[in-house]
Amino acid sequence: MKNELEKKNYYLSLSMLYGKLLTDKQKNILEEYLADDLSFSEIGENHSISRSAVGDTIKTVLAKLDHYEDTLHLLLKYHQIEKKLDDITSSDNKETIEEIKELLNYGI
Repeated sequence: MKNELEKKNYYLSLSMLYGKLLTDKQKNILEEYLADDLSFSEIGENHSISRSAVGDTIKTVLAKLDHYEDTLHLLLKYHQIEKKLDDITSSDNKETIEEIKELLNYGI
């Protein structure tokens, strides 16, 4: 990851894909950190936990999201399909359509 904004966007995308695999508390803390851009102190106050507990939770959740993506590759597949769809709209390419079908049948 190149910068903090790209990192946050990456993890927001992962949380949209794999969020149902997290607990409600984990999802809420992660959303407050990534989407609402709250500090650890603010998140801790919202959940009556320490800053340290917030940091530990975020570290754990980000590691889980990385593990899910490393195992399932859903975000990678999404970006591959998105690119193929862009290719289709720019040209009428039967090969691209077949590649998308293959990704859908075997990749996800």
